[in-house]
Amino acid sequence: MFDDKFLDAVRARKHYRIDYPGDIDYSWDEFLPFLDSHPRDKMTMDGNKIKFNLLALEARGSTPQFVKDIIVQLKRTFPKNNISAHAFGGLTRESKSFKIHRDEMDVFYLQVLGEIEWSVWEPNNIDWYNDKNYQNLSSNDGKIIFTERFTCGKMIWIPRGTYHLVQPYTSRMGISFGVESKIDPSTYV
Repeated sequence: MFDDKFLDAVRARKHYRIDYPGDIDYSWDEFLPFLDSHPRDKMTMDGNKIKFNLLALEARGSTPQFVKDIIVQLKRTFPKNNISAHAFGGLTRESKSFKIHRDEMDVFYLQVLGEIEWSVWEPNNIDWYNDKNYQNLSSNDGKIIFTERFTCGKMIWIPRGTYHLVQPYTSRMGISFGVESKIDPSTYV
């Protein structure tokens, strides 16, 4: 899965889209009991109970095997870093995701259920990078450099500091794998 093209993209700190090489045999029927059993101290839901974030999937024995397999591959690829896994999603298409934002860790995202649109943004203004409250940024201040609809099995690598936006089309769930370190990715791949 992590071929030379992927590793070159990581070294260059460029987003990179790939397809998961195996089948993801997972359904809402399997996910909903998993959601119900997730430890409450590792879960957040919005006030309407339609958008969720499940933290620390890497620590759960009941995490689906394909998630465990990706964690193993990421740990082999990035042995000096902490790898975390979080499920993000919503139970209706109205359960919007975060506004345009950037993450402080590198993110490897896998779409598991439903359909979303990913967009990667480039700031028009250097102030975007200096703004500590970057989730209030306007799309008028940047331009889209990549956009694609994601269905089950689509993955993307987003280097830390890369602005992005996820728009839901349906009820959905995806897994965000964080590659956490103070080390620049170009120095450890």
